[in-house]
Amino acid sequence: MDNIQRENYIDSYNLEENKILLGGLVSIKENLLVISDAIDRKIYRPTYDKEYKTIRPFYKSNNFNIDDLYAQLTTSGMQKRIDSVLTHTDNLLYFLQRKLNIDFEGFIPPKLTPFARKSSFYLTVYNYLEDWYSLGNPNIGIDHDLAKIRSTSKIYELFTMYKLIDALHKDGWKITSSVEHPFFKRFIPSQINFCKEDSFLNLYYEKKILGFNENTQHNDLVALNKNNPKSQYNYYNPDFVLVKKVQDDISYYIFDSKYSSSNTLRTHKVLDSLYEKYFSNMAIYDQFNNILDKRSIKCVNAIHPFGDNSLTKWSNKLPQIVPDISSILLSQDVNDLSKVLSLINK
Repeated sequence: MDNIQRENYIDSYNLEENKILLGGLVSIKENLLVISDAIDRKIYRPTYDKEYKTIRPFYKSNNFNIDDLYAQLTTSGMQKRIDSVLTHTDNLLYFLQRKLNIDFEGFIPPKLTPFARKSSFYLTVYNYLEDWYSLGNPNIGIDHDLAKIRSTSKIYELFTMYKLIDALHKDGWKITSSVEHPFFKRFIPSQINFCKEDSFLNLYYEKKILGFNENTQHNDLVALNKNNPKSQYNYYNPDFVLVKKVQDDISYYIFDSKYSSSNTLRTHKVLDSLYEKYFSNMAIYDQFNNILDKRSIKCVNAIHPFGDNSLTKWSNKLPQIVPDISSILLSQDVNDLSKVLSLINK
């Protein structure tokens, strides 16, 4: 009560600052109810990014086999958190509307009024509301870009990332720091830094690989065919890039998540496509010799959840070839990420 503003001469809490608070709480409640309803009715419909337009998803019994994945990553834990937040939100709404008689006048953006500028309470809450509203239009629920997280491919990317982190942690790699994602903010990191003995490892999520330019640094990964600044997509954007540094040596390991089966990947020659993008059209800049060299690219792998076996671009009858161009099975039941560990620990 001490932190809530009121006008003494009319003895009312029905002021602009408090209407902003009320609008934010109503927005939060409405959005959470939409998500909760979607979970209850299981109406999530997978959408596909551009790369999935030609790759048919893997089906099972005429339905997407994503129940286990959603249950593990979203629905169970998400529903519990939603229920908890809704309970607290309802209590606050009751207090503001019934006890303090504050009127709801829509979703009013946080505004630093003279009083709010002097109150640490309003400043703190308004900062949170600005973060909330930045996720999307409160009138429609969730921003169209944020809806990407509901796509099957995006969910599988996040599943893959957390499995990679877990595998590295269990292998003795200690996390030293991280960087938040520019879009997903604190929910998902864009970079995680590890160390083990005298080795350092950086895991990048959705790292943009640019063409060679005046800002290119020594040992940077460079896109050889992305040199048109007028192009909207003047970069490559692999799902995951692992960079290992041991003294002066550097190694790159590139991974793309594909929510599909090994048969579908084979049919659509996905490994050939990844090889073309992430090996043929990439190199590492050696500033001291002023050359672009590919030898530090150790692997380009597709990670997928379905299929009876992994794939490889090269014949098994040949000696080991670098880079390794193959696929890795990863699902709730199968985890072949030990292959990643064997590659980076060589």
